[in-house]
Amino acid sequence: MSKVIYEVKENIGQIILNDPKNLNAIDDSMAEDLLAALQQAEADPEAKVITITAAGKVFCGGGNLKHILSQFEANPDYDLHDLAKKVADTSLFMKKCKKLIVIGSQAAAAGAGFNLALAGDFLIASEECQFIQAFVKIGLVPDMGGSYLLSRAVGANKAAQLALTGNPVKAQEGLELGFIHQVVANDELEGAVFDLAKKLARGPLKAYELIKAELFEASFKDFEAYLETESHLQSEASHTEDFKEGVRAFVEKRRANFVGK
Repeated sequence: MSKVIYEVKENIGQIILNDPKNLNAIDDSMAEDLLAALQQAEADPEAKVITITAAGKVFCGGGNLKHILSQFEANPDYDLHDLAKKVADTSLFMKKCKKLIVIGSQAAAAGAGFNLALAGDFLIASEECQFIQAFVKIGLVPDMGGSYLLSRAVGANKAAQLALTGNPVKAQEGLELGFIHQVVANDELEGAVFDLAKKLARGPLKAYELIKAELFEASFKDFEAYLETESHLQSEASHTEDFKEGVRAFVEKRRANFVGK
């Protein structure tokens, strides 16, 4: 794994996104490494609880748009379906994982980074963190189960507002909306994540597994079917002129000129 670190400390399987120069943005290799680390952590008898954190100043800046733009420039028929499927598989694995997953997010979680945070069981955020469904800014639909997870976390109306506007949610608002478990000072984030994971690791692990299975049946049973639809919609969106313009505008740091096609 080149972009993710996996290590075990005091029975906590620690997964660390480790591409800070790219804001830990998700491309094919990051998606593959993250899923591989999650699978390793679930199978690891030494790991009782899993944490996901990130190196650098930002948790995850979303999709790696520079990488995506380079793919389009090399091949005009490049399709986002494969990447969308990889992140969808990761999100589904997290919701069905037999072990609890605690996520710690600093500074910003945008696009797929926001949805990665939603896919965990507990989310701890630094007080300065912002969460952004940034997809509409580049002419895409939320991936990684974003619309599904967000609707269940905050309700359909609020989810629609966030997805359709791309407006940021500050950590304190996220706490009030219910998708954040705890807000802490930035320099306390790492310790807070580890402390919660350690507390959970002392609990009834088999009961946690069974409760997660119950919750999946109660609230996420159709998640897999949704993700299949999402991957196709993302593929369709990736062939629009607005998406290509949105990505170029982001990379060039200018306002996008969308034409509705």
